[in-house]
Amino acid sequence: MLFEYALIHAGVCSVVFLVAYFFVGSRWLWYTAAGLFALNIIWVAAYFLINSITGNGFNEAVLYYILNASWKDVILLTAYDEVLYAVPVIVLVLGLFFYGVIRARLPKFLPASVGMQLFLVFGGAAMGGIMSPLTEEVSLTATSAGMNKIDHIDLPNFLAANSVPERLSGSKKNLIVIYSESLEWAFFDESLFPGLMPKLNALSAQGVVFEGIQQAPMSEWTIAGMIATQCGVPLSSHRLRNESNDFGKFAGGYNCLSDYLGKQGFWRVYMGGASSDFAGKGRYYETMNFEEIFGLEKLSNPNSPLSKWGIYDDELLPLVRQKIGALRASSHLPFALVTLTLDSHPPEGFASPACKLRGVRYGRGDVEHLNALRCTDEILGDFLEQIVRDNIHDSTIVLLSDHLMMNSQAREALSQNSAPRRNRMVIWDKALTPRTVGRTASQFDVAPTILQVLLGRSYQVGFGSSILDSQPNLSERYGSRVFDESVYAWRTDSWKKW
Repeated sequence: MLFEYALIHAGVCSVVFLVAYFFVGSRWLWYTAAGLFALNIIWVAAYFLINSITGNGFNEAVLYYILNASWKDVILLTAYDEVLYAVPVIVLVLGLFFYGVIRARLPKFLPASVGMQLFLVFGGAAMGGIMSPLTEEVSLTATSAGMNKIDHIDLPNFLAANSVPERLSGSKKNLIVIYSESLEWAFFDESLFPGLMPKLNALSAQGVVFEGIQQAPMSEWTIAGMIATQCGVPLSSHRLRNESNDFGKFAGGYNCLSDYLGKQGFWRVYMGGASSDFAGKGRYYETMNFEEIFGLEKLSNPNSPLSKWGIYDDELLPLVRQKIGALRASSHLPFALVTLTLDSHPPEGFASPACKLRGVRYGRGDVEHLNALRCTDEILGDFLEQIVRDNIHDSTIVLLSDHLMMNSQAREALSQNSAPRRNRMVIWDKALTPRTVGRTASQFDVAPTILQVLLGRSYQVGFGSSILDSQPNLSERYGSRVFDESVYAWRTDSWKKW
């Protein structure tokens, strides 16, 4: 629908400039009108490219990547085909347009005053810009415009009450957290995707399944999802560059999951198959005082097959399993290990070579992204089955999606889901009775929930409260819409802490 809206806008712009063509009597004004028309076409093309990546137009994720100079990588990784199609078409259309402008004689103009001519040219250009969905979304994303000011949620005071105690009680269990790329709740729904996730669905029955976790504001991409689920606050993209034009400190003014783990003496490790430099993940975990950080640069070898994003899951997860074994045999106890899968990354997914050798596919195998998701169930399911079996006696194991799926080949099937889209989390711990928890929550509530399971008591983290606690969280207390709008309206204050 968003892209159709952009096409309608382009059509209206064309009509406006066509009308201006017959009324403008000045050659330089006609050339100006032609140039402004071209800019409007480019603006529509930019929206097409952005929407092909996010599936939801211009949002905070786009702003983040632009401000942090990662936009070129994102376009090449997620919208390469769209670029191949769009750029030649744009060049051809604009080339033919300007060729016609240069070669054509000015028409016999209808009488109009100079003021009317100026109004038609620049008024038409302004109308085109204002009508564009990209203009509206850039405005809403870059400012708090359009967001209701909710006076009865005092978010700053809520954050002020958030502090890490000097001494924490609780057992010294290890923590293993697996972020499954874009693996939202819908993919486990047998009515939508029958047989897509058999291993992970069966394994989930042995843990506590949280099925009401909604997408938090400004958490639509991986690093933002990590910050939301670890710090209980959204990622503010406006203040992430310091004077050296490199990533500044992430969440430096907030207490995050890592701060609580540090107080307990946890040895903290991050392992991810993508480059640690991409989107600042390595910088974030440095800021969180992780003792060891492993990305593509440290984990790959010359013989490693690589996808667009990095190491395939069938190579990454055995390395993670080896690292867990090494940590258990070392003096670094208790430990907290965080990892991130890649194979299910949109838009088309990247099935591990092991799955291709085994002939793993979904249904007829005609949708590559669904094949990659079926592969994820196979590879991640085998990994988790062993990890839960070998570590459940002294560890808390968490599987959660980093964010909802962006634009992908599976979008058509996802759109058939009438229920609200939700993130998914499963926790395995010997102290927990397997069950399903359906409470409404947000990604901000993930870290407090993990801490309650790990340490045996409830702690507030950012805007989050434990989903296992009896007290209502902010989403329940005020309603998800009111709470989300409050977070958007509050974000300009958040810049002071980044």
